[in-house]
Amino acid sequence: MDGNSQRRAGRSRGRSRYTRAAPAGRATLAEMSELTVLTDEEKAFTKSQVLITQGKSWVQGVGMQVDNRFQTYVLESKVTGQIESHFARKQPKT
Repeated sequence: MDGNSQRRAGRSRGRSRYTRAAPAGRATLAEMSELTVLTDEEKAFTKSQVLITQGKSWVQGVGMQVDNRFQTYVLESKVTGQIESHFARKQPKT
């Protein structure tokens, strides 16, 4: 960033949602109570509880760093989750 640039940031409080489209219509949805977005850097962060879902998969934790350029999410602590396997045998409907 040069001396003439300004850092643009936005903060959302209340119920915040971050959505990213994914292949085969499996959008990723991240929900948290507060999110700070650094628009010029294409990054965002929060120190609050986060729940990320994609299809039947989910992961939750406290604190998150998002890098939109590299399409990465880093949960900072207390992380748990369940990942749905695409190769798992589907149970027959009864």
